[in-house]
Amino acid sequence: MVGINDKMRSSAELQADIDYIEVVNNKDDGMEFFGGTVNCENLFLYNNEDDSVDWTEGFHGYLRNVVVIQNQPDADSGIEADNWEYGFDNLPRSMPKIYNATFIGNHQVSVAPGHGNRYRRGTGCISRNFIVMNFGGKGIRVDDAETYALFGEELQWTNGIVYGNADNFGGDDATAVEDWILDPTSLNRVIDPMLADPLNTLVPNVTPLPGSPGRAALGGSTVTPGTVLAVVVRTLLLEVVPSPAEVCDRILEAAR
Repeated sequence: MVGINDKMRSSAELQADIDYIEVVNNKDDGMEFFGGTVNCENLFLYNNEDDSVDWTEGFHGYLRNVVVIQNQPDADSGIEADNWEYGFDNLPRSMPKIYNATFIGNHQVSVAPGHGNRYRRGTGCISRNFIVMNFGGKGIRVDDAETYALFGEELQWTNGIVYGNADNFGGDDATAVEDWILDPTSLNRVIDPMLADPLNTLVPNVTPLPGSPGRAALGGSTVTPGTVLAVVVRTLLLEVVPSPAEVCDRILEAAR
């Protein structure tokens, strides 16, 4: 089952590809996945009040080219990720993959600070090429022994940047989280990604500036977090809010 703006529902066994999605100013989660294998590309999730991405119940899809910006003072996490609520090691285990994703918080306005990415209840996840920055809680938080047991196998982070959060790493054992993520072989760093204007609440721009480590190859990697950041996000809070089709056209134009 997948919920987009908490309104579209389908079978828990759903296998589908969904591209070019915009969810803006929702009062709940941006997108929710309840099991199934749903693959999504080109997601723009802006100003949603709960979690921007939420999964549980054995979700196995992938998310590619994702921009999440959270400016709501009571927003929760960029990702809230679970396996099964009443059986943390139940199968099938939630095991999505995330490629080329940018998560921007705004801890300057946060009342109930959320986390950039929160993994708990035994979820797995393979995350490649990501930026998590400026959240009022933890940048990456990991909870529950069943989740920690997956480190290095079913729970991986590679070629990413975590920067400027109230605490960059946290959870039941913040030191273990930091050690895993910053292991030199993972090519992750704590460094300013040098984005153009990511905290602008009128026209946010997550394009990497010249010299940005989001553009530079990390440790010889051929793909960098700058892959998704080449998308210039200029939408919402304008005199005329563009339609989803217009946003998609802008994404395609920026990526050319």
